[in-house]
Amino acid sequence: RQPGTAAKPRRRPTAPAAGELPPELAVHERPLSGIAEAVRTIRTNLVFMDPDHPLRTLAVSSSGPSEGKTTVACSLAVGMAQAGRRVCIVDCDLRRPRLHRIFDRVGDEGLTAVLIGEAKLEAVVKPTIVDGLSSIPAGAIPPNPGDLLHSERFRRFVETLREQFDCVVLDTPPVVAVSDSAIISTLVDGTVFVVRANKTSRHLAKQGLRAFRDVGARVLGVVLNAVDVKGAQYEHFRQY
Repeated sequence: RQPGTAAKPRRRPTAPAAGELPPELAVHERPLSGIAEAVRTIRTNLVFMDPDHPLRTLAVSSSGPSEGKTTVACSLAVGMAQAGRRVCIVDCDLRRPRLHRIFDRVGDEGLTAVLIGEAKLEAVVKPTIVDGLSSIPAGAIPPNPGDLLHSERFRRFVETLREQFDCVVLDTPPVVAVSDSAIISTLVDGTVFVVRANKTSRHLAKQGLRAFRDVGARVLGVVLNAVDVKGAQYEHFRQY
């Protein structure tokens, strides 16, 4: 700064206003926003991908952390519920779970308790603030997530949810970091792969897709997340 001028005070991050929902629930809180419209477009694409065989179980994953897979999973689950479907979202990231914070279920039993036989499925499924949407948190973090997700009990867990809900969305860990997502992808109707704009490298994205191909998973498509629509390269889309 110029000599003799006072330094400008730094702006502190503003705390969420009282009653404000987490950003993962923006589709519910702001149904007329651009992100809500984008989610409805993705929902439509998924619904009409195979009208004769609707997708009942859906996994969401990414190559690495911090690419927005949980936000996409929550947004899709909310979007499906807004279309009148009975939806359940499950936190299958047994290493770094997040759904318990998003849906205000800190301390609740969840998927882990069901898989080790300490809780019944009906005891961990609870409705959320979104009409038609239920959630199952991860629960306690186990020492052997891969073994639990590779078990026959987890396969039966997914099949039971499939019978009880119109759509089940599984939020899974990054596929390059651990094999959990690849395991889960073989048990669902399809997997949505999340790529973060200006962050995910081409090499990492290819590595993640290859991990799914190696186990014969059905990758439904890729969601390009966190696109800056105000950037110069998207200027001609701004009117939309």
